[in-house]
Amino acid sequence: MRPARTLIFAVLVGGAARAAIGCAEDGFTSLDQADAAPEPDSSVVASPPVVEDGGDDAVPEDASADAGVPCSRDGFCHTRLPGRDTFDAGDLAPDLDVSFDLVDVSVAPGGAAWAVTTGGHLLEWRDEAWSVAYVAGTALRKVWAASDDDVWFAGNSGFVMHGTRAAGAPMVFEDAKLTATLPVLGLVGFEDEIWAYANNVLYRRASPADGGAAWIATPVPVSVQGTSPAAQLTGLWRGPTGQVWLAGRVYNSCFSGCVYVSRPAIWKRTTVDSVVSFDEIPFTYDAVSYTGVIASAERADRPFACIGQPCSSVLQPAEDGSTSAELTGLSEGQIEAAWASGPDEAWLVGSPGVVRRWNGTEWTYARVTVTNAPIVKPLHAVSGYVDASGSIDMWIVGKDTALHRKVTK
Repeated sequence: MRPARTLIFAVLVGGAARAAIGCAEDGFTSLDQADAAPEPDSSVVASPPVVEDGGDDAVPEDASADAGVPCSRDGFCHTRLPGRDTFDAGDLAPDLDVSFDLVDVSVAPGGAAWAVTTGGHLLEWRDEAWSVAYVAGTALRKVWAASDDDVWFAGNSGFVMHGTRAAGAPMVFEDAKLTATLPVLGLVGFEDEIWAYANNVLYRRASPADGGAAWIATPVPVSVQGTSPAAQLTGLWRGPTGQVWLAGRVYNSCFSGCVYVSRPAIWKRTTVDSVVSFDEIPFTYDAVSYTGVIASAERADRPFACIGQPCSSVLQPAEDGSTSAELTGLSEGQIEAAWASGPDEAWLVGSPGVVRRWNGTEWTYARVTVTNAPIVKPLHAVSGYVDASGSIDMWIVGKDTALHRKVTK
């Protein structure tokens, strides 16, 4: 675990740098097929991205961007990741180019964003540029930003780190490792709580009131009957309302005289008499699913979820326990993450270069291209922050890819 010795912000240059970044959809609809596509909403604010020369077929620049800065027709701007000479690469082989496989991203209320990579990098977006803030000695998997200057990130072998920064001071990192030695696959905060899970065990970071900084295992209720009922966890997230959700599947072992069960499950954080727990919410699904919930988020105060690949439909449970289904149009690819800014806008991202958008009525194609070439790199995560005015600050990240979209209200 090594803090970067030099924290130099990557300079984003308006010029003619060329990159193969294209439409993020499984059908790879080219720009010349979108004859009636409208110009971008002038309320979309572009970050200063890498300028790409898309040729005659390039999408027109966003009206709010500086001249020469390309953003897609849906307002996605392609940002430049740090160069090798801007940070301490640690043990990376000196003859290899640095490759950032960004697997998670978290957007802070103040406009900063934090992302982590399989190479052990913690990246920070601040002042319209990315920089490497930390290089860990293990692959990182999850990140959660409490604020611009307060971030938690986690990875393999129970690795958890907490970074804080006082005004005008460098970042200070505190080891907060889990006792579990397997990868930390979920991490999120709620007020003064930090939640994580590894090896299908849910943990809460103890507050000083609990007697010190430690992780406390929290039981996850399992509603199935039979031999050895258990839960497999696949997602932990916080919705735009602040509600914390847990997702996965519940199952049992059935040797004789019982019915085998394997079905998706979603749990909601609740508090009763000051006791925090997670309660399973009614969630019906007719088919057997061995993978459970593969991607999920909160929309209109209720969770929605993809069950199985390639997520041909999205399921959303109602208050009465019934479940509705919405077709996504996906027939191939692998959905990896979901996020929603509210009841009328939600997103699914995955591989190769899959992006779907909920517009309040149906799931549609999302246009993220600035050339005719499609994105074929995997997209691993999507997240954002919605302020009190309804303005949206949103990121999609993946293999050597960081797409930024801001919408002001």
